[in-house]
Amino acid sequence: MQHLASCGVTSSVDRKAKLFSRIGSKTYSFMSKIHPGFDSELSYNKIRKSLSQYCELEVKYVHACVEFSRRVLMPDQSYKQWVAELRNIAIMCRFIFKNEKCECSLMDRKLQGCYPSSNSP
Repeated sequence: MQHLASCGVTSSVDRKAKLFSRIGSKTYSFMSKIHPGFDSELSYNKIRKSLSQYCELEVKYVHACVEFSRRVLMPDQSYKQWVAELRNIAIMCRFIFKNEKCECSLMDRKLQGCYPSSNSP
């Protein structure tokens, strides 16, 4: 928004035109799916807010997935505590679902091999 103002683009119509010229076809197509008719019905600020909200959710999702993949059992942590943390992260990652072919969730796959063979749960 500051960039547009510094370039002398102040009217809402001009801001929308500049935004549409820069967002690309994939983003435009995506916006058309979540807000049909967005280009004519929504203001520049509402379009910008909608894109920001979506991106914020996706960034949180990606961050949670990375955190899930990097989470390891700490020396002072019990398996119960570790699994509880993994479950909370897995919910944010949308990893809690059953794979129909193998009857296991991604959460189960993360835990495979973590227990010594003599102490298998």
